[in-house]
Amino acid sequence: AAVDAIVSQMNKRRIVAPFDGVVANVAIKPGQTTSSLNSGTSGESSGSTVTLISENDYEVVLKVPEISISKITLGQEVAITLDAYGTGEVFPGKVVSINPAETIIDGVPVYETKVVFTKPDSKIRSGMTATATIVAAHKENVVAIPASFIHTEKNVSFVNKVISEKLTQKTTITTGLRGSNSMVEITSGLEEGQQVRVDALK
Repeated sequence: AAVDAIVSQMNKRRIVAPFDGVVANVAIKPGQTTSSLNSGTSGESSGSTVTLISENDYEVVLKVPEISISKITLGQEVAITLDAYGTGEVFPGKVVSINPAETIIDGVPVYETKVVFTKPDSKIRSGMTATATIVAAHKENVVAIPASFIHTEKNVSFVNKVISEKLTQKTTITTGLRGSNSMVEITSGLEEGQQVRVDALK
């Protein structure tokens, strides 16, 4: 029983990593216990005892505003770019978790969403700044115009379609998908090749 008690005490002082990785930082000194480090009773500031970085399982934590969270689902594909390599290099990822509880940031409710890289890459490093693009819907070969050309009156959308160099016509349209690049799909009211103006000509 005495031996078992000693072994139990020894096991309490073992630090076991929950995953394979690389030790990036050790914030404890010989003779110091983790309890004294975390509580700050020995004069040391509280914090992580050992920082372990996974070599493969990197993730990106997003703060998604409430207006967009309904468009995001688990398993959704994500295109990730890292500031270190520019927008020309895209790393694939997917959504793995969405926090059901909101967090208030600057008075706006946001939901913490985690995205993991689906393809290991040695270029990915801990702490890098990332931008994630989540495709909620996708269509090809559609008529689309910048949102700035679309006007709304009494919940009806219209554009100023060019008839001639000195004349435009107020034309009612219906819209579809809205892209993150400010382009809006036009499902009716305009055809490919027709021109529109922001302001009207009479």
